[in-house]
Amino acid sequence: SILRDGKKVGTSEIGLLDKEQLIELMTGRRISASTYARSYSTARPLLEVRGLSKKGQFNDVNLRLYHGEILGITGLIGSGRTEMALALFGLNPPDAGRILIEGREQTIASADKAVSLGISYLPEDRLTQGLFMEHTVSRNMIVTVIRQLARALGLLDAKRIKQINARWIKELNIRTPSAELQVKQLSGGNQQRVVLAKWLERNPKILILDGPTIGVDVGAKQEIHQIIKSLAE
Repeated sequence: SILRDGKKVGTSEIGLLDKEQLIELMTGRRISASTYARSYSTARPLLEVRGLSKKGQFNDVNLRLYHGEILGITGLIGSGRTEMALALFGLNPPDAGRILIEGREQTIASADKAVSLGISYLPEDRLTQGLFMEHTVSRNMIVTVIRQLARALGLLDAKRIKQINARWIKELNIRTPSAELQVKQLSGGNQQRVVLAKWLERNPKILILDGPTIGVDVGAKQEIHQIIKSLAE
C-alpha cells in the first residue's frame, strides 16, 4: 500500500509494481533520470586544489572547478570527502596543499574567511549543522545575512526579511504554510531547501553541497537535483 499526503493512493501485489510505477504512485508524477552535460571553456578555473592533504583524513587531493560546473566527489562513509569539504570551508585546516580561488592562492582558516571568498557550504547533517530547529523558517533563511539586515540601533529590516522569505519560498518551492512556522515541522526535503536558501541569499561563487539529497524522498531528490542544475546554469 502506497501513502501520499496522508492518503492511500494504491495497493498492489509487490511483484506487479516496477520501480517507475512505485515512484509515480509515491510522488504523483513520472520521474525520469537525466544526465547533466555541458561544455566548459579552458579559461582559468574558479577553484583549484593542489596536493591538499590532512593526515588520517585525505591525501594529495587535486581538482579544478570551472564556472558553471557541477563537480561530483564520491566516496564511502569515512573516505574523507566530508573532511575535505570542511577543509575548503575553513572548518578543517589541511596539513599541506594549496587552494586557489580565481587564480589567487588563499589560506582558508575559518568559515568567515571562506564566506568572504564567496564559498558556501551545505552540510551533510542538516538537523544538527544546517538549521536552528526550534526557530522559524524565516529566521533560518536570514541567519547568513543578519548583519546586512541590521538597521539603526541593531533592529532588523522587517520589510527586507519578508522579501527574502517570499523570494526563496517561491523560487525553491518550499512547502510551508508560513515563513513563521518552526523549521522542525517541515519535511526533510523542505528543510534542505531552507538550508539552500540561507546560503543562496549570499549569492556564493562556490557552493559546496555535502550529500544534498540524504534523507529526502525520491520526488524531493529530483527537485533538488533540478535546483542544482539551474544554479550551475
